[in-house]
Amino acid sequence: MMAVLLLPLPWQVKAVVVVAHGTVVGGARTVGVAFEFEVLGVAVAETRLGQALGLAYGLGPILAIVGSLFSQMLLSGAVGTLMLGEWPFPRNFAAVFAASILVLTLAAFLSSRLIIPLPEQEARRESFLKGVFGGFGHFLS
Repeated sequence: MMAVLLLPLPWQVKAVVVVAHGTVVGGARTVGVAFEFEVLGVAVAETRLGQALGLAYGLGPILAIVGSLFSQMLLSGAVGTLMLGEWPFPRNFAAVFAASILVLTLAAFLSSRLIIPLPEQEARRESFLKGVFGGFGHFLS
């Protein structure tokens, strides 16, 4: 995303890439939420599930607000003006994605430290169709 915004491409191409990025992230987020609950149910002991959900849905939204405010400051030029002078579009928008690299790197590192112990006995495998479509019915209910 950052590279497309900084390359000398027509604004129409940049707009399509930004909209496509938002579409992919928005669509993937719904799958991510379902996956989060599955992982929390498997990886976190029941006695600590409340603490994990408190961090995810208590501290998480607060940090999202802080990140949103910071990105608005980058886009409006408030932060860029203080640090390196005024940043015109698309540099200010690319700076928002550059700032997320640190957070994404931290998330990648922390996720590499997560170890889910193997079960003592392997679960019996279902057929592909029953696993996918049977699970979809279970998910909707």
